[in-house]
Amino acid sequence: FQAFDQGYLVAALGRLGPAFVGVTQLPATVPDEEVIALDAAGVRAVRFNLHRGGSAEVADMDALARRVNALAGWHIELYVDAARLAELA
Repeated sequence: FQAFDQGYLVAALGRLGPAFVGVTQLPATVPDEEVIALDAAGVRAVRFNLHRGGSAEVADMDALARRVNALAGWHIELYVDAARLAELA
């Protein structure tokens, strides 16, 4: 429901405090400064929603994963039907 809007997540993390972290969906075109700001807010990963859509495309996965890892040490999370894993590999 949030798509690429980070407002709700950042507000929730601010309210919950440093014991909580977030996972978000970002477009492949996200500016480096936004990744760094989200990291400061407590975000620690990017989700690729390949099951329901609404996230960056599979074609962007490798480049975006490497970029957020280099910028902030993040990992990615896949939300995908396990039947598609062989295809994605």
